[in-house]
Amino acid sequence: MQLLRDRGELQAKQLYPAGRITLETLEAKGWIEAIGTETYRLIADGLAAMKAKIPPSMR
Repeated sequence: MQLLRDRGELQAKQLYPAGRITLETLEAKGWIEAIGTETYRLIADGLAAMKAKIPPSMR
């Protein structure tokens, strides 16, 4: 997600080591969106998730 934040849109192969399942999970959570078939970008909810504090119970 840091790469997407810094560069905007990237192809899936540029997001290595994130695999297909990771990208599908991030998309299902509404943190990234697909543009076409192999390009992704970070959206507002994903940026908010990156800035959110991790609750102590999840550390």
